[in-house]
Amino acid sequence: MLKLRYLLIALGAVAMIAALSAQTAEAASVRVQPNGAVRFYDDQGGDRGYEWCLQGGGSDLGIPVCDYYTEAQCRASLVNVGFCVPNPWSYYVKVPRQRLQLQ
Repeated sequence: MLKLRYLLIALGAVAMIAALSAQTAEAASVRVQPNGAVRFYDDQGGDRGYEWCLQGGGSDLGIPVCDYYTEAQCRASLVNVGFCVPNPWSYYVKVPRQRLQLQ
């Protein structure tokens, strides 16, 4: 029983050190794709998804699934639970808007 306690303390210490040494990434860029979809990337080039996220829709640990170009697309995927939210990475960068071409 005492060995288990020391093992848990050691694992907790390792987890705390790892959390403190990990660098947080902030969104550094946003790209508008040819179809108009906006995609976010962090400062290390990691893909952070599209503009809309499904929160609490059965995803693990409440992590939002940011696979949706539009809010309507996200809402269409709702099944009894969850809700649609803007991608949290959108708060870090200004989203460019395409100009409408008037003819």
